[in-house]
Amino acid sequence: MPGPIKVWSEVLSFLASRSGRLLAQGTVLSAVVGATLAYADSGTTLNLSVDGKSRQVQAGATTVRELLAAEAITLGQYDLVAPTLDTPLADGQDVIVRYARPLSVTVDGVPKIYQTTELTVDGALAALGIRADGAKLSVSRSQPLGRTGLAVALTTPKT
Repeated sequence: MPGPIKVWSEVLSFLASRSGRLLAQGTVLSAVVGATLAYADSGTTLNLSVDGKSRQVQAGATTVRELLAAEAITLGQYDLVAPTLDTPLADGQDVIVRYARPLSVTVDGVPKIYQTTELTVDGALAALGIRADGAKLSVSRSQPLGRTGLAVALTTPKT
């Protein structure tokens, strides 16, 4: 019955031969090439848009949730992400994140605070269903909404 020492001496003897060395080198080379190809293919190129600013990212993530975690993007209660967090990622896919921001709207002296993911005053008013046709606004309709939000006073036309 051969012992462990006899087995290892046979392995070492085989590796010392020319065919043994070639086999070992071929195995190591195959492993390196395979790992390199797997690593190169593991990334997915995506278009990530955060509050209207787009950039391409290489991601090893498999879902939108994993991508956002890898990019250190945390979402709040009112924030928007499309597609949904559990959607599997595909190469070339668009992922959109819009942070919610407070919008204080005072209509004819009555204040109300909303949360919106829109990027401009006009877009927010339209999305919130606030009719501002012919109204006077305290800010430009095209004014961007920053992450800290904005206060808008709106005076509707009177007869």
